[in-house]
Amino acid sequence: MQAFQEGLPPPPPVAHSWRRMDKWAEEHYEELFEELGEGCTSNDLNDLEHQLDCSLPMDVRESLQFHDGQEVGGRPTGMIFGCMLLDCEEIVHEWRNWKTVNEEYLNAPSTYKPSTPATALGGSSSASSSRKPQQPQNPMWRQDLLAKQDSQPPGAIQKVYAHPRWIPLARDWGGNNLAVDLAPGPTGKWGQVILFGRDYDCKYVVSRSWASFLATVADDLNSGKWFIEEDTNELKLREFKTSHVEPGYLDILRWRSDQKYGRRGPRRRPQNGSAKGAGSPTGSPYDSPVAE
Repeated sequence: MQAFQEGLPPPPPVAHSWRRMDKWAEEHYEELFEELGEGCTSNDLNDLEHQLDCSLPMDVRESLQFHDGQEVGGRPTGMIFGCMLLDCEEIVHEWRNWKTVNEEYLNAPSTYKPSTPATALGGSSSASSSRKPQQPQNPMWRQDLLAKQDSQPPGAIQKVYAHPRWIPLARDWGGNNLAVDLAPGPTGKWGQVILFGRDYDCKYVVSRSWASFLATVADDLNSGKWFIEEDTNELKLREFKTSHVEPGYLDILRWRSDQKYGRRGPRRRPQNGSAKGAGSPTGSPYDSPVAE
């Protein structure tokens, strides 16, 4: 018998969740189904681990052997309700972007002006590659940035802006990622799935494992609450009864985390606005806080 984790039974096998997701996509959104990649080989996974210098959780390996990400670009945008599932090559590319943020931007002397990866600026790498980074004017910007970092639930995720042991597996188009955390905080679990990126000073645990996360996505797809936005062809989830509130999936995951672990107080409104498609509409019931 398999041991329960935190009083919960083990999640369904990765293959079972993917078959449910494939069946849904083939029946309801064939174009999206056709964008999913074929599974990678064990050699591909070994090479991926070598480039990342880590051992991946077994459920991540199993998932990539079922579907090695999806095609890049075009429409529809992503299998994970608008978030693009990364293949092995994209995983390495995204991971290196954030590694560069840590090494060249956050840890360098304040007088050094690196070429900031597009991921940290918001937007996809292809869309933002020509954008020039804006250097902070405040000499204490690094200390201010680190002071804002937080974790939901408290202590589960290290209080850093980015970490080389956060392995991105899916991304939105605003510089945010779903990743497996291989260096959790003191109360976290190795292999937990976290939300981090440009719009999230407070990082969120959204699932206890990648297998558990895929089961959640499969449940959401089969809940009957999905819809396809006419203008963008983006697959979305209607989590709330009110029709004028249509958050992105990452916001829904953040809201669910707040409901599970307890809200942390009022959210600070952004001073300079946010990227299109990111953040929460004013007055939305899922409006969740960030660290002050």
